[in-house]
Amino acid sequence: MGRQYNFYMGRNDEELFLEYLKQNQYVIYQDNKDGNPKVIDKWPEPYSGTGWFILYLYREDFGKMIFSESFRDGRLFIQPDDAPVIEFVRTCINPKDKGIMSGRIWLEMKYYDKNNMLWYKSENLIKAYNDIKK
Repeated sequence: MGRQYNFYMGRNDEELFLEYLKQNQYVIYQDNKDGNPKVIDKWPEPYSGTGWFILYLYREDFGKMIFSESFRDGRLFIQPDDAPVIEFVRTCINPKDKGIMSGRIWLEMKYYDKNNMLWYKSENLIKAYNDIKK
């Protein structure tokens, strides 16, 4: 069972959040639909292509990073159900109709591996999620 927190965040708030992440040694992954996930150090421009609004927050103290592999083409991707990441969905403002879709942070607390064994996410990851939510 996961936890999620929805919010509305403007671009200035995003920049402040990015500084917080950098100060606290987070790695930000962008899941690239045309290739493997990549580490980014600034937010992608809105509507600049695939993967600009769903990003993954990771720190080494969350545990070993897990990448899943696509059966079709061998491409790596992040599956937030089992990877030690916090999913960050950016607030989307549609420039055409000025509609706003809320952002969210999401964390899956436990998962089953390929051997059907139940695993719980690390306490450091859960604490980081709660800190970000504040």
